[in-house]
Amino acid sequence: MYFVLFAMCLFAAPYARSEPQKVWGKMDVLDAEFANRVQFNRVKSNRVQFKRDYMMTNQPVIIRGDWRARAMTRALTVSKLLYLCGETPSSTGERVLALMEDAGFYQSVRDRLNYTDGIVLEHIISQYTGDEPTIREFFEGSHFTKSIETEQDPRFPGALKDWSHPADFVWPPSLRSWRVARCEKLVYFVQNVMKKSGARASAGVRESISAIPFVRAVLSGGAEHRPDIPADYMNLFASPDMGRGTPAHLHDFPSHNLLLVVKGKKRMVTWPGDQADKLYPFMKNKLLADKRGEIVGLFMVNGFDVNLTRQPNLADVEGGLLGEAEPGDLIYIPCGVIHGLQSVGSTLVLNLARRHSKDKCPIPPIRQI
Repeated sequence: MYFVLFAMCLFAAPYARSEPQKVWGKMDVLDAEFANRVQFNRVKSNRVQFKRDYMMTNQPVIIRGDWRARAMTRALTVSKLLYLCGETPSSTGERVLALMEDAGFYQSVRDRLNYTDGIVLEHIISQYTGDEPTIREFFEGSHFTKSIETEQDPRFPGALKDWSHPADFVWPPSLRSWRVARCEKLVYFVQNVMKKSGARASAGVRESISAIPFVRAVLSGGAEHRPDIPADYMNLFASPDMGRGTPAHLHDFPSHNLLLVVKGKKRMVTWPGDQADKLYPFMKNKLLADKRGEIVGLFMVNGFDVNLTRQPNLADVEGGLLGEAEPGDLIYIPCGVIHGLQSVGSTLVLNLARRHSKDKCPIPPIRQI
């Protein structure tokens, strides 16, 4: 019996999977509860410190423990979202179809989907361009609850999808930058939740959201677009279980971003912009501009399940940070930082952004924070 066990171990050893791993640094987690105790929104020195420690140094951070963010998590359930906006078009294919106009992107995605999923890209496009699904149809459809077969998921050991190609994120569909302003009821709902959680009764939507600590520092000062409605800076993201979220990318238009995790968990990995050449740029980032004129750089790096055998360049990458946000957490993504997001369970996220169309990443002056 012992001989049999020894023989099994001996012959199994050469076939055991032992991949070298790259370990990223750990993302900072700020205690917003402490900030609340010292009245963050009234103490200028704390806002200045946040700017100096994170915004000016391009350091991402997870902000945890704010009661206003938690209030939004409790209030904005999927059922509430369906009640408010269930019949509103979901526009799941809007961002994807824009990229499909690039012939190189189209061909690469078509070949990849056929190889990994056995899916015909033209069939996906026909669904995107046909009768547009509503928010209700998206959340109640099978794609929001069905697990995706991935090589990193032990439930599907034979899967080919490894989340190193932009095509892996095309199907099943996710809500990507769905503008909250498309549903006026949701706009007022968010505003009212914030007012009940401490914002001024007369505050507009932007001012209400800024009641959350650190949000004021990110959204104030020097923004090119500052309407009181959230169309230009508040979006909704939703991804199914194991849908991962978004591939690693870099915004062409400089922007500071905050993600408020409402449902599920979000893992994030970031790298400094100067590491781009080592992160396997997709098509050397020579994609067509979207209708806003922005070219979003895409990367074929899998920063969550690092495999140096497949992607040896990652061994030389410096400055990578990894973090995981829970419901009620805020994730700050600095301007000019390459970032990838991974869904853990079915996720619902509010995105707050301060966008610019200038060449560099502006920082709010201290006097305006």
